Amino acid sequence: MHIGEQVSKAFGSSQKDGIRDVEVVVVGQGNVALDCARILAKGAPGLFDTDIASHTLPVLGGGVSRVTVVGRRGHVQGAFTIKELRELTKLESEGFGTSFIVLEDELELGATEASLAELSGPGGRSKGRIDKLLRSVATTGMVSPCTLVPKSGICDLVLTVQLAFLFLR
Repeated sequence: MHIGEQVSKAFGSSQKDGIRDVEVVVVGQGNVALDCARILAKGAPGLFDTDIASHTLPVLGGGVSRVTVVGRRGHVQGAFTIKELRELTKLESEGFGTSFIVLEDELELGATEASLAELSGPGGRSKGRIDKLLRSVATTGMVSPCTLVPKSGICDLVLTVQLAFLFLR
């Protein structure tokens, strides 16, 4: 069985339909985790000009309906760079129909004494830039998984990439 068939089967979709109706949780806060989220969110249209294996493109189709990135610590301890994070924040403006969501409350949960010390300590400059970028795009309250289509009042699903931080204590 081809890997694409295995992925489609795991997601409960046929390979020809892609994985559009699938919601995925990526566990981890490193560069690889954020790259996985970006690939799943962009889908094939955003990856044609990359070095990704061509046989994955039909499986990815238009991307998944929702990606949530979950880590065991706060964003300050994440092992990703601002480059990977910035790519996620630009998905909507680049025409991928993707909303990047960071909840302000999640950022506040990560503002522990250790995190604040890390931000002001040696090497804190890059972490501070990440913190500033996340806070600039953060939203308050719950985010609806749909938007209303003007005039029709029909709820249209919006593809979202949600960067969330789960704290395990």
